[in-house]
Amino acid sequence: GRGSTDPRGGDLSNTFLSTYFERRKGQCVAMPIAIVVIGQKLGLPVTMTTGPYHVLVKFGDDATGQWTNLEATSGKFRFDSQYEEALRIPKEANDQSTFLRPYSQRESVALFATTTLLPHLKAQGQPEQLLQATNLILAINPLDVVAMTYKADAWYAKAESHGWRAWTEADWSRYLDH
Repeated sequence: GRGSTDPRGGDLSNTFLSTYFERRKGQCVAMPIAIVVIGQKLGLPVTMTTGPYHVLVKFGDDATGQWTNLEATSGKFRFDSQYEEALRIPKEANDQSTFLRPYSQRESVALFATTTLLPHLKAQGQPEQLLQATNLILAINPLDVVAMTYKADAWYAKAESHGWRAWTEADWSRYLDH
């Protein structure tokens, strides 16, 4: 995002609200979360949503019942159709409301865990905790595709801890020759 030296959120501390408020530089995790937290405290109809590899704010119009997206990193309002094109959201995702739907309060909290806790647990090499956290998140938001990928990572790491290894092409060739 604009003003960020870590736009993809690779450094966990850059996703913290305290870091954002201190440095006044953020990315698409901390900035929309800050807007939603402050907006909800002010009584504004705002919530979280996601697109592929992106977190953004949904702003509701009480009069029309329509939602518009607020791009926290630029301050611009955009329609779903603009994100569908820019982020190349597949038809299947639209049909299943995977992206761009207004999140409930619980889903918003789970999203914060997806964007901060899960990368931390994976980086720390804690597959059991990663699996438990993804199960909790997916119980709240079964459409959290990022949490799904972390769950797969947890199972993969767990399988490796039991001695399983993915075969290379050379391994397959040896097997077929055998």
